[in-house]
Amino acid sequence: LSAVNVSSDNFEYKALKLDGLVPDHLMTSARKLQDLRYGENPHQTAALYGVDKGWGFSSAQVVQGKGLSFTNLLDLDAAARLVLEFTEPSAVVIKHMNPSGVATGGTLCDAYVAAREVDSISAFGGIVGLNRPLDTKTAKEITSTFIEAVVAPGASQEALAIMASKKNL
Repeated sequence: LSAVNVSSDNFEYKALKLDGLVPDHLMTSARKLQDLRYGENPHQTAALYGVDKGWGFSSAQVVQGKGLSFTNLLDLDAAARLVLEFTEPSAVVIKHMNPSGVATGGTLCDAYVAAREVDSISAFGGIVGLNRPLDTKTAKEITSTFIEAVVAPGASQEALAIMASKKNL
């Protein structure tokens, strides 16, 4: 989860760099940043660890909804990594670490609708990744079906108000 860097108004893919050969031994220290709703399965506990806030997804802002699970974080990471491969307005719908739809469009909304319609049945309960800040029109489309979570490099206040109509999103 460390290869997607998040700031207050942007996120980007940043490959990890090694200083030479892969070491024979690696010691690392990370502090617990937050408990997660559950692990890979609902009966398992999990937590998000990081070196510090500002590294990877640890600085992403959770705006609303129920707590994230380990699988939510994996899907959000996969969505961000995939959507950041595109420069034009793009959207992806991820379900269980697999894309069920990826699309670009003239607008973010067009891209999202096209990505959702690749497999609208699998999109139900999926994770959405966007490479542009969430706008009102796209927010209305996202809330027209059941989506677990959205990762985007920002959102307008109007879009956040629309998303708030889905308390678990």
